[in-house]
Amino acid sequence: MIRVILFINLLTLSGIANAFTLEFTEAEVQEKISAMMPLERKKLFLTMIIRDPIVKFLKNPDKVSVMANIEASVPGGMTGTGNVNIVGSLSYNKEEGSFYLKDPIINEMHIDKIQNKYQSTIKDLAQKVVVNVMSTRSVYKLRDDNVKHKLAKSTLNSISVSNQKLIVEFNLF
Repeated sequence: MIRVILFINLLTLSGIANAFTLEFTEAEVQEKISAMMPLERKKLFLTMIIRDPIVKFLKNPDKVSVMANIEASVPGGMTGTGNVNIVGSLSYNKEEGSFYLKDPIINEMHIDKIQNKYQSTIKDLAQKVVVNVMSTRSVYKLRDDNVKHKLAKSTLNSISVSNQKLIVEFNLF
């Protein structure tokens, strides 16, 4: 009887043994990145807050774009608002079974009502915050209570964007 049960389990596992795919929608990644916000930092007399992210998948070259609102206050009581666009790729840490936004870079930023001489200082501060927070907090973690997730932890095959979904493929064996 035990041999029959083991044989059935082996057949069940062999059906998933070759490959395992996870699919993430923009909304699912949006939820995880929204949980990281707001990002707020103060440096001397400068205050910067990034909030309200909107996630988009970029098909070429398989990156994630995060458009967010930014608010900044500079000396003299000037406060401005605008937007920031952060682009990064998803990376996988197999020891943790977690996905992170790798190398997030602010590629566009504009804040109204703030003089140009402060814009680069704000961008530098925002870039440091984005790297420190977004590249160290997990976007998704494989669950230890899920057999497929547990098996998939060790071997990532590829990460790509297709049909507005992030496709993560694992080779299990």
